Amino acid sequence: MAVVAAAAQLAAAAGVGHRPIVGTDRGETLTGTRGPDRIMGRGGEDRIVAGARGDTVFGGRGHDVVRGGRGGDELVGGPDGATAIGGSGRDGFNMRSGVAVAGGGRDVIRARDGRPDEINCGRGEDVAYVDRVEDGVYDCERVIAPGEGGPG
Repeated sequence: MAVVAAAAQLAAAAGVGHRPIVGTDRGETLTGTRGPDRIMGRGGEDRIVAGARGDTVFGGRGHDVVRGGRGGDELVGGPDGATAIGGSGRDGFNMRSGVAVAGGGRDVIRARDGRPDEINCGRGEDVAYVDRVEDGVYDCERVIAPGEGGPG
């Protein structure tokens, strides 16, 4: 329920107005449309691919892989350790635990989750907000620790 409530809040903030794409408790592949989407994986080991415009993607329970599309997407990893892979747009990552691989845009990775994460910023001018020394932070133009500012 908390994931669904958070999805509704983020979608409202992002201006996403149409029906969400919601998975089941089994692992599956969910794909966004040409418009801005809100995609929620729920349970199982899901593969979720954002569509062409700014999508909000939630992994849910299970070891999910969430992938951004061409637009500026918001990728939220699930509680069981997700892999989030950015697309070509300016993506935002909200890690609960797991691996973040930024795409080609000016991405923002928020990994202040109290758990170790692996962050690879890759191409683009990216910034990572970390809560402590992470397991691995690679190729990030800016790494901001607690007390240095940014989102908590």
